[in-house]
Amino acid sequence: MRGAFALVLAAGVTGAFAGGMAAIVTERQQGMKDMAASARIIAGMFKEPAAYDQRRFRAAAETIAAHAGDTLAAQFPPETLGPPSAARAAIAEKPDEFAALARELRREAQALAEKAANTLTPAMRMGAGTEAGASSLLGRRAQKTDNLQSIPAEHVFHMMLQGCTACHAVYREKP
Repeated sequence: MRGAFALVLAAGVTGAFAGGMAAIVTERQQGMKDMAASARIIAGMFKEPAAYDQRRFRAAAETIAAHAGDTLAAQFPPETLGPPSAARAAIAEKPDEFAALARELRREAQALAEKAANTLTPAMRMGAGTEAGASSLLGRRAQKTDNLQSIPAEHVFHMMLQGCTACHAVYREKP
């Protein structure tokens, strides 16, 4: 009788644990969707300057910042990596590198939020003659810099997207 009770108790604990891990995966997936939607909002404003809205721009950047950094890194405990999640085990193998990328994402998103001006000014844009150089559409990548205040918002945005791409290349399994 005690053996049966122990088995039922163990099954209940295992089920509760699995449910908790599923909740973490669901939460981080929603966070990724929120960040992607926010990045699309910002990209749309750079693509169509007439659509620029300071509050929406800042809110989108702040949404990315809120999901990034240590918040993001904490959403990948080792037991949630691998199928059915697209998160690779490499996150557990290189946790410091993963956390550094998450913190850099937050830093760039915060800088982007701070750069939200009343209007989309030329100073916010990348272009020939700026420190940022030509846009990535012309085949050049945004160059990394530690001084995010010295570069246009669009350059910071492209750096942020490059960080997302680099992180996903190493730590995300392609569907």
